[in-house]
Amino acid sequence: MKTPRSPLVAGIVSSALAQSAGKRLLTSLCVLVVLWLGIAWAVAIP
Repeated sequence: MKTPRSPLVAGIVSSALAQSAGKRLLTSLCVLVVLWLGIAWAVAIP
């Protein structure tokens, strides 16, 4: 899987961490990643 947006996402996260709302954004991002991984894992297993 190609992820050309990885550097862009890392830059957005790093810049967001410098702000007061960075923690909320990072938390929501982690939740979305966990949910996506859970769905992918559930679909991958028959």
